[in-house]
Amino acid sequence: MSKNNVRIAIRDSTDSHNVAFFDNKSGIKYKSANLQRFLAGSASILTLKYNSKDIDSIRSGCKLAFRYKARDYWLNVMSFEKKGYEVELTAYSLGLELNNETRGEHKPANAMSIAEYVAYYDPEHALTIGVNEVSDKLIKLEWTGTDTILARLFSVANSFDAELDFNVELNDDYSLKRQVLNIYRKGNLGTNKVSQPVRVGKELKVINYSDNIKELRTAVRATGKDGLTIDGLNKKIYDDNKELLYYSSGMTVYAPQSRDRFPSVGKSSNDNWIVKDLGETQYETKEALWGYMYGEIQKISVPEITYEVEGAIDAGIGDTQTLIDDKHFEPALYVQARVSELEDDILTGKVTKSTFINFERQYSQIADELQKRVNELVEASIPYTIKVSSDNGTVFKNATGTSTFKARVFKGEKEITSDVSWRWALDGVVTVGMQYLAKASTIKNTAVLTVSAYVGNKEVATTEITLTNVNDGADGETSYIHFAYADDDKGTNFSLTDKNQQFQGYYSDCTEADSTDYKKYKWVDRWAKIEVGGSNLIVWKNMKHGFVNAANGNLAT
Repeated sequence: MSKNNVRIAIRDSTDSHNVAFFDNKSGIKYKSANLQRFLAGSASILTLKYNSKDIDSIRSGCKLAFRYKARDYWLNVMSFEKKGYEVELTAYSLGLELNNETRGEHKPANAMSIAEYVAYYDPEHALTIGVNEVSDKLIKLEWTGTDTILARLFSVANSFDAELDFNVELNDDYSLKRQVLNIYRKGNLGTNKVSQPVRVGKELKVINYSDNIKELRTAVRATGKDGLTIDGLNKKIYDDNKELLYYSSGMTVYAPQSRDRFPSVGKSSNDNWIVKDLGETQYETKEALWGYMYGEIQKISVPEITYEVEGAIDAGIGDTQTLIDDKHFEPALYVQARVSELEDDILTGKVTKSTFINFERQYSQIADELQKRVNELVEASIPYTIKVSSDNGTVFKNATGTSTFKARVFKGEKEITSDVSWRWALDGVVTVGMQYLAKASTIKNTAVLTVSAYVGNKEVATTEITLTNVNDGADGETSYIHFAYADDDKGTNFSLTDKNQQFQGYYSDCTEADSTDYKKYKWVDRWAKIEVGGSNLIVWKNMKHGFVNAANGNLAT
């Protein structure tokens, strides 16, 4: 049995009902499930293998819906292949309409926002725009060819210097609730994790390096509209050491330092320039033509450097990481790179391959001043946590008694005591103070006490505590407390016996039999911690099935 069982709903082609479930505990057993995730559009491809004799129930066009690593997935089965007993399904994210439908020439009369372009290419409003970081931009674009809707949306995003994140939300029955399109400024999709270095020898195997000068040039020339040149501009660009780096003369831009480092013939030559003719362009001013030529010479006057990373790290799509190889390089190689593709083994819940882009070597990572900055970033990234203690626990009986709660806030392992204040909220009533007195008489069944820590005037952490009041049965009746277990508070993988699951549900009544209706249960995270009387206990973890006897109030097990 798999250690990491992800329940995958198989929906019919119209998304109207569940055909079956891939589930290694109580469904169709699957042998492997490989999930590829991509930066472009946060797209994903799932390849799933299982054994079956059936070819009629599951087929191309069905949907696969599931939740994995706090993200919902809803994919179209694009291919069904059966070899002997083994079936392999390949499913793609994004709607079939976005992949299959095309749009032709488009020449808007006026500049439009990115939301207006999305609405034009999505007239049925299948997409709901969530985050939009470029909402203030207006651009007039036009297309003459034919593209898929998806390709056209990517073209729009590129023009707005933006990145698209196609996300989905599922209903409780695994049907598609809505498709959400988040729009980020380019580079903002993902998390900046440069202060959390990843080293070869641990998560990574090696950082491969190569460089070449096959396409290197040390001068470029070009013309603009009607034979325009940059003659007469006489531009000069210097490096940090005030050495001449680039200059223009006549219709050419030169890179003297690159020429000296990579001469075309050798020191005996008086020329040694390697010139690339960029040809005719449509630039109408000398400054615009210079800008284009300057950009080109910067790209081609240095060796082309390629990095390739072998290994896998537990990261998110778009995350920017600092990668270090001090095993194969001396001095150590420091590079920053962005995650562009991930492969997950759903059965183990682990990333098996990571692909990176936008490599940038960091020469000064080992400098004292920069290392100090890295340390500051590390310190800033350490989260705050709250530890709560009480003198009388969280469970009351018959609406009697009180419990005083006190809280402490930590940054990493260090307790913060200076300029700390607390906000306590129970059923919407907020109290400010260093401690909180909970009264059983105010609690009907259960209530959630929210504790928020403030350092200065900034909220740095918050946590919740579930308070419970258990009433004895009336007229001498026995009141039973019932417990159940599940993967989440929606009753996924509901069980009355499997205590290894994340959530525990409970309710009380006068019936001895446990209900199998997950909606009857109040669900709590079994691993939430609270200190009672100075001892650290895990709420519910050690509580077994039992009942409260009205005669003596004891919890029988």
